[in-house]
Amino acid sequence: MSSAQSIKITMLGGFSVSMDGRSIAISRSKTARYAELLMLLLVNPRGLSRSNVISELFDRCEVADAGNSLNNLIHEARAKLRKAGIPVKSCIENRRNILRISDELRAITYVDVEEFERLCHEAETAVQACARDRARALYLKALPIYKGEFLPDFMTNLWVISINMRLREEYLQLIRWLSKDFESHGEPEIAARIRQGAKKYFNEQELYTTPERYKPSCEDLDFEGILREIRKPDSILLDCRQEFRKMLSAEVSYQNFLGLCAYSAQIMRRSGQSSMVMLLQLYDGRERTEARKDYSGVINASIRESDRFTEISPGAYLLLLSHTDASGCHAVYHRIRKKLRAELASVWKQEQSWLSMQYSFEPIIKLKTEQSGYTCIPTALQSFD
Repeated sequence: MSSAQSIKITMLGGFSVSMDGRSIAISRSKTARYAELLMLLLVNPRGLSRSNVISELFDRCEVADAGNSLNNLIHEARAKLRKAGIPVKSCIENRRNILRISDELRAITYVDVEEFERLCHEAETAVQACARDRARALYLKALPIYKGEFLPDFMTNLWVISINMRLREEYLQLIRWLSKDFESHGEPEIAARIRQGAKKYFNEQELYTTPERYKPSCEDLDFEGILREIRKPDSILLDCRQEFRKMLSAEVSYQNFLGLCAYSAQIMRRSGQSSMVMLLQLYDGRERTEARKDYSGVINASIRESDRFTEISPGAYLLLLSHTDASGCHAVYHRIRKKLRAELASVWKQEQSWLSMQYSFEPIIKLKTEQSGYTCIPTALQSFD
């Protein structure tokens, strides 16, 4: 990277841009939409399709012509970068309807999120290879890069929530590994300093605890009891780093599910937007069905990237639906029902059995501004023939 054309972009703890060590302003507003477009493309090096960008930026907004609105954002982002003195001819490229940051700009740009995740990934590889000294060096290099939550000014946006969950887990894994390593090699004072610095972002229990995974006792599927557990003030976001790194499946362990609910509750308090927990049960007419692998696949294909689910007993699932209200829960349920009917109809016919579904839902927390009309609404469907 040329020192005369060196750009540094930080998104951990807040969005900032500097060039050759001098801070430059891309946007007057911390939440400008064109700035969000730039951030979205920066954390997706391979680019995103126009339709995906529109979905991420305009998902919850009423935009008459999203295509034209996106074109305006691209034009505005390019103009702002030129005005700020970014020394490249092309900042955002549009090739075959794929939007991406140009290679010319990336070649001179340092992005803190990219560097943090690269170092953590290399450290994890070193740990697996039993290269302790290399793992320690890489984790220590990554440690000061994490300066807080990912894009806190955009924390209510779904794509930001999803990435922030992953980064929090990578940082928590880093803290736990370094603390354990220094303690086991006779340097507890260094481990204590590392944990002390992390207390700005995590509570004491998160830093010390890595409990075994477990599922609730669901003999009667006590949804109210599960909700009480989810709403505990000491619920924590636990180690689901691997599940979020892969990002191929939205299915997580029950313990991680509780932690993600606690994190979503924090977002709810900030944004005032409801997030819901849904209990979905599948029955075969006599007793709860044995869960098939197809069920998880269908649920995974029916929810958004920012949503998560966990299996709590055979045929019973909990879903965490971000930025969703009662009508959104109904929509998710009917998508799952439709996919199950389409993909598993032949199986049910061969077994000469029928399957019914029930679901209940409630908001993760009850906000003071929220009407008290939310209730659990169980709905049973007729059998599928």
